Formats: sequence, C-alpha cells, structure tokens
Amino acid sequence: MTDIQPIITIEHRGDVKIVVILEESLLSDVNLNRLEMALTPLALVDGPIRLIIDFHKVCSVSSSVLGFLVTFKKLIAEYQGRLILCCIEKKVANAPSDRYIYELFKVVQLDRFFEIAADVEEALAKMNPS
Repeated sequence: MTDIQPIITIEHRGDVKIVVILEESLLSDVNLNRLEMALTPLALVDGPIRLIIDFHKVCSVSSSVLGFLVTFKKLIAEYQGRLILCCIEKKVANAPSDRYIYELFKVVQLDRFFEIAADVEEALAKMNPS
C-alpha cells in the first residue's frame, strides 16, 4: 500500500490561516478530490475565516480546480470570510516549462473575481491593513 502524502499544509498567523498547496500538478481528479476534502472543512468553521492560499509550488491546474476555487470562495463569502490567493503570478521555480498559472486566471477572467497577492507577505498586508 502506498502512503498518500498531504496535499496542503496550514500555518496560522494570528487569526489568518495560510494554506500551502503541496502538489505541483492539480490536473487529476484524484488531486482535485484531495484538495476539496482538505479545504472545504476550513470554510465551515464557526465564524468568518480569513484564508490565504499559497500556490508557490503549483505548476499546473485544471479547469475543474478553478471551478472548485470559485465555489470555495463563494462558500467562504457565505460565512462572511475572506480569501486571498497568492504566488500565482510568478514563474514556478524548477518547472518543466515556463508556465504561469496567472495567465490561465486572466484568460477566464478569474483575476477579477479573486483577490490576488504576489506573495504571502503581501496577502497578509492586504488581510491586515495598517
């Protein structure tokens, strides 16, 4: 039997949760299901959640993942939470090709739907303005 590695890690900075997606490829239905199972419970907590999702390790995403992220953002909004995505604009280090996930977000105009930050620190600054 093979060990299934976690798909995310969660770090807490005050009341903000930072989720780092650990998979490089989010193209398969298996990884989509794993991501849904890991993230959905975060939106269903008591009270509004403040969540940053860090994509710095992700090289590729499927349209199904984008669809899930839209649904997930709406779910968070229902509970008066806030979601910021980060690290989708930069070139992925050591990627097999020069892919930019942000280009996919722009093509389907999700860059207008999601709040996007360049990195975790910028996302935290947006989440906690001075």
